[in-house]
Amino acid sequence: MPISSRLNLAHGLFTPADMRATRNSRTIEYGMRDWLYGDERQNFTLQPQELLLVAGAMSQMLLSTVGQHLNEDLGERLKEYFVDDTIETKLVAHPAFRPLKDLLILTLNSKNIPFRDVAYYPSPLATLATRDGKKLNIRAGATNVLLAKNTLIRWISATDEGRTHKCKEFCGRAWGLRVAGVGQGGTLDVRADVAKTILVVDGTFDQAELSALSVAGWDEIFYPDEMDRLVKAIV
Repeated sequence: MPISSRLNLAHGLFTPADMRATRNSRTIEYGMRDWLYGDERQNFTLQPQELLLVAGAMSQMLLSTVGQHLNEDLGERLKEYFVDDTIETKLVAHPAFRPLKDLLILTLNSKNIPFRDVAYYPSPLATLATRDGKKLNIRAGATNVLLAKNTLIRWISATDEGRTHKCKEFCGRAWGLRVAGVGQGGTLDVRADVAKTILVVDGTFDQAELSALSVAGWDEIFYPDEMDRLVKAIV
């Protein structure tokens, strides 16, 4: 491919010196073959500008083979695939990605509602164990919650495949967030600082699952687009 074509492809991305460093077509062919095999069999590492040239050549071949309309449709489907893969397997799974919690914090701050972000809100069993002198990991059975006035707020997000498990998990956590431990005579000590529990859900939870969460002990359940109602529910 002539230098002029290379520069057109790499316009704004690489310098002429970068493009002149591009190796011959046979080396790129070997590099492309190894790239397809993966890291385990990779002897040649393609440079970024060489990958760009290969992509440009493949685009021209697709355009001449399948036509403009099909080429554009294929391009859109490829973009959707890579975007979905990036979002679902990398971004959403990242522990620092917490849109519901960030939405709640933003909402509470905008309404000047004081709150505490409790990273490890203990379960009653953990409280009972530590009271008896046992040493536990602070994360054991704990839940990250927001305490706004006398309201405890938690959030859950689940895919279609995971919502049943998530529903079961937070049905189990609901009662424990209201209980401080076990008192004398085996009675449950209710937390004095929690007058209401609120759950924010994001996902395709059906009515049966929402009802189960409510019966389990969540006083009110909201969706992300119901923040105004959530603010009014805080006590």
